[in-house]
Amino acid sequence: MEVWLAKKKKTGASTQLEFNTLTQQFNVIKRKNAILEQQVKGLKRLACIDELTKVGNRRAFDQSLLVALEQSKRSGDPLGILMLDLNDFKFVNETYNHAGGDEALKRLSYCLRGCVRVTDTISRLGGDEFVIVLPMTDVASLKIVASRIYERVCGMQIIHCERTFSISVSIGGISTCAQSVGAAALTHIADVNLFTAKELYRDNKGKKSVFIRSYQEIDEGPAG
Repeated sequence: MEVWLAKKKKTGASTQLEFNTLTQQFNVIKRKNAILEQQVKGLKRLACIDELTKVGNRRAFDQSLLVALEQSKRSGDPLGILMLDLNDFKFVNETYNHAGGDEALKRLSYCLRGCVRVTDTISRLGGDEFVIVLPMTDVASLKIVASRIYERVCGMQIIHCERTFSISVSIGGISTCAQSVGAAALTHIADVNLFTAKELYRDNKGKKSVFIRSYQEIDEGPAG
């Protein structure tokens, strides 16, 4: 009987030891998985960031636009998009070399962040072209934001290699409710309005090159 009790006690201790070991191993694996999850999240964030300007890239724009469209469909709130690019960016690159052009893009990105809300998403589509997704933004509010961006960008002084220069932008935008238009059409209209804004700049370089419309105004002719 005593032998049997000793064996049972020994078996119980062994089982407890095995349980403790398995618990420790489980906790180690759990911690490693948590670290891996954070690393994956970090990589996903990096995959959506433009390396030069630290704003979103095209992937970030595509994702943010789809999310904003879904929110607009559910709430009925308007959605705004602004597209913009630097005027005479080729001249900037030729005059101040590509490093000067890069500095202009970085300063532009910094300026844009100071002109919009934290709920808005800024992305660089490539080159000198940027886009901003603005949830809950009607056409009147979109025009205010566009004017703010235009004035602040044009007022910047960029210093590169002890040389100072300024830049300007052309801005096109569209505001609508998601029920009216999808992502591809909305992006296309904003791009067309940007083209119109750049024509305003080419025709008169002293004129404010901003062209914003609501989706409902498309068939009603030009609007400021």
